[in-house]
Amino acid sequence: MNQLPVTPLSPEEQQRVMHQIYVLMGKQVESYHKHRHMGSNSSVPVELAQELMESIDYTLQLAGGIYANTNVEETLKIGQDILDGKLQKAKSLYELVYATAPQWQTECRWEALRYLRHYLDTYDHLHLAHREPEELFYPMLVSQPEGIRGVDRCIFYLNVMWIENQIMAGVPDDMLELFWDRLMPETINQCEQLLLNGIGKAILGTGIHSLVFEPEEYVMIISALADATEECLSDAAQQLCQWLNLTDENARMYVNAIIPQLTLRHGSSIENLFV
Repeated sequence: MNQLPVTPLSPEEQQRVMHQIYVLMGKQVESYHKHRHMGSNSSVPVELAQELMESIDYTLQLAGGIYANTNVEETLKIGQDILDGKLQKAKSLYELVYATAPQWQTECRWEALRYLRHYLDTYDHLHLAHREPEELFYPMLVSQPEGIRGVDRCIFYLNVMWIENQIMAGVPDDMLELFWDRLMPETINQCEQLLLNGIGKAILGTGIHSLVFEPEEYVMIISALADATEECLSDAAQQLCQWLNLTDENARMYVNAIIPQLTLRHGSSIENLFV
């Protein structure tokens, strides 16, 4: 454990707290073995002991930390109840994301969902609460907030995927067939490409009755972006939100997250952004 989540305590209080944590650690080891049907062994490898202690630290922080006269075991239980609520929220959000995921999504996106399902099925909020999804290669347009750990990181990913589902659902199916046919096989995040093309169409004022770019439109978009201000790009993003009937503020913010890709490219390289 890196540092106990405590307010300044007297030496006597510190000793009392450390004794409680020592006793609690022993109970956590016993509970860990029981949880995994491993008998009543009271010892664990050093690496696992460190993880069990890190989980205690993380869970206590969720419950508000340690103060004078804190009952550490009761505080841990409060934190575990908080985590159980987060886990149930994550599972419900997963079901929503899975049920609304477009059938044409990339294999990378399907793999991300499979991995998140496995993570939620195996997440142990009682003993290894600090563990978080690590094997996710599906790119997001926004960075995860600093400091989030454990199941909160899973919830972040699922929230972003739910936003993407809403964005992609805003495009009628009859507009998409040619667009998906145009996507390169190595495309990982098709929602990102949809937003790029949609904003490009908004800049040109051609609407999204067809998301794909015609040859003459590549020349037009290069010229338009050369003179486009940030305000112009923001207006185009808002126009796309209207076309897609996006009213959720988080979804609208996600659309705006594509703008830096349009401001950092120059000249003919712009053409490679669109399909």
